Amino acid sequence: MAVKRVFKISGMRCTACSGNVEKRLKKIEAVESVEVSFASAECVLVADEKTVPDELVISTVAKLGFQAERLVDDEPPVADNGSESNSERPMLILSAVCTALLLFVSMSHVVTGWLNTALQILFTAVVVFAGRKFFQRGIPALLHGAPDMDTLISCGSGAAVIYSFLLIFRHGNCHLYFDSGAMIITLVTAGKYLESKVRRNTIDAVRSLTALVPETVFLVKEGAVKAVPLSQVTVGDILQVVNGSRIPADGKIIDGSGWVDESMFTGESLAVEKKSGDKVTCGTLSAGGTFQMQVERLGSDTMLANIIKMVRQAQGTKAPIARVADTVSGYFACFVMAVSLITFAAHMIAGAGVDASLNFSLAAMVISCPCALGLATPVALIAGIGRGAKSGILIKSAPALELACKISRVAFDKTGTLTGNTLHFEKMYAAEGFDESVLLANLASAEAGIGHPLAAAAKAEAEKRGISADVEVTELKHLPGRGISCLINGETWLFGSAKLLSDNAVDISAMTEAGKYSIICIACGKRYAGVAAFGTALRKNALAAVEKLHSMNIECFMLSGDRHEAVSAVAHELKLDGFYAECLPQDKLELVSSLKNGGVLAMVGDGVNDAPSLAKADIGIAIGSGEASAHDAADIVIVGDDVMSVARAIALSRATMRVIKQNLFWAFFYNILAIPMASGLFYALFGGPVLHPAACAGAMAASSLTVVLNAARLKGVKL
Repeated sequence: MAVKRVFKISGMRCTACSGNVEKRLKKIEAVESVEVSFASAECVLVADEKTVPDELVISTVAKLGFQAERLVDDEPPVADNGSESNSERPMLILSAVCTALLLFVSMSHVVTGWLNTALQILFTAVVVFAGRKFFQRGIPALLHGAPDMDTLISCGSGAAVIYSFLLIFRHGNCHLYFDSGAMIITLVTAGKYLESKVRRNTIDAVRSLTALVPETVFLVKEGAVKAVPLSQVTVGDILQVVNGSRIPADGKIIDGSGWVDESMFTGESLAVEKKSGDKVTCGTLSAGGTFQMQVERLGSDTMLANIIKMVRQAQGTKAPIARVADTVSGYFACFVMAVSLITFAAHMIAGAGVDASLNFSLAAMVISCPCALGLATPVALIAGIGRGAKSGILIKSAPALELACKISRVAFDKTGTLTGNTLHFEKMYAAEGFDESVLLANLASAEAGIGHPLAAAAKAEAEKRGISADVEVTELKHLPGRGISCLINGETWLFGSAKLLSDNAVDISAMTEAGKYSIICIACGKRYAGVAAFGTALRKNALAAVEKLHSMNIECFMLSGDRHEAVSAVAHELKLDGFYAECLPQDKLELVSSLKNGGVLAMVGDGVNDAPSLAKADIGIAIGSGEASAHDAADIVIVGDDVMSVARAIALSRATMRVIKQNLFWAFFYNILAIPMASGLFYALFGGPVLHPAACAGAMAASSLTVVLNAARLKGVKL
């Protein structure tokens, strides 16, 4: 069976590298899909583990000069401390010092003659050694017919060095080009080092989430509190959480109370009061008080670990908008090398001489920037997905993030989405001949069998009145969107909509109107027994969320299985653009299809009956407190109950797409302008300017750095 696996790929220097890895892995038989991201340095591969074992993937990547390591989902990810770029720092310093000395020797007259030439060769050799990775990766890539950025840099700097040796053999002491080759290596190395640092800080969502788990915890055992590593804790253990510490696992408070900052999940800036019996989540912060908790889930089973897994997988996907840039990047290095050779030949034919022709040729080769093109989309998408994760907005894929910016309509479910899941009992309207207490006890017992939220409200009311809600219920049948039927004391009871009763030949002409409340109609056999009325409160930010969406020119609708009066009251209070009541799951599907005709539609829901509609909509958004089936069907998951996060998710998508379009414009504009300028086209037509190869190398490094810095702005975007 095909499974999705994630591999960490080390050693990639540009998007051409990731493209080469992706192409090679796709050639493996039985691989269903592969996506390699240079920005996140990860590969998402879907294939059968027996047919395509990890060892085959790792060895295939190794043949290209890179290292692959399987990231196992059932183990908590290890935070990346930037060791790869840190290991390059000494080589960068060595290269910079030797390049500075080389420039001093070549441009001053302090040292002359053969000593000058010898020193230039020495310092150049050291620089080439420091930048040897360009040659180790670039030349084999060229020989394999898949040139990349390393190929351009190694050929450009190598040509300057080789030409300098030819000049020495031909003319002895003369003007040499060792400094050009050395400066190309040093400036590109410096640019890539800065780019990797900024890029890592831009896409650090997984590392920052991983860092929320404390390594040491306070274990309570036999009345004593002892500091132990988290690895020694097991499910069921009792932990003590003190003010200012991170909660190390999912669990519940069994003693004490306190305030917990859950902003990383809910986006709510205020800490929430927690007391005995309340649930607490791994990674959240104790903001006041001391309490003891019992561990229910650890490590990869926690909500935090699942979020990290979801973010990692999303960051490994590619958006449709990236296709053009990826296609261009794949052929870019070959195109640039061809332009460089043509430039050299054209200037030689024009009589410019070897020195000038070589200068233009090298400049054209090193000024081009395939990385800016390749990074324009993925680094922004990864930054956007990471920004969402830190605000409790989990975007499952890059295509979903891209499409969300086009949303023009949002359809909400009512209960659990716009209104709270917590219902409160209002009144029981018992028909003649039926006892109100018996109806309440039967309702609470029957609804408890399917775990309906009504059960808790009915049971709470029964306990309040001192009524037992432990009635024996048999042959319980759940009728989605309609209600339930069961046997109680040998009689058939129906609990559900008025239509359920009518369809079963129950006369409901005597049914009491309950105004704006949600109701459950009750029948015993063929007799109408009564109506139970329940009330729900609007979500805290429901009205503000609808107003925000309206300000973004987005229409808001509501689809609900509740009765018309109850749905109408909520719709008018929220000033929705339209509503549809008494909808069965299949009715919602038809309405979603209809609403999609008016624009890109997002469906927002939380229950099992919402899952088909979430999958049918252009974008499915699940509220985090809902059912797992809704989460599975959704493209975006909102952690917590804040409906305002729907507007925040769309705003994040729009901000991310703006950055991507800016990056793509800059990347294409830079290369379209820079390559002709460096090749001497402007010099031939207008008499200038003439760009030195070293300046071109600096411009290339600055170009990709600009793209990354622009994407970094998403970390601070206001949602």
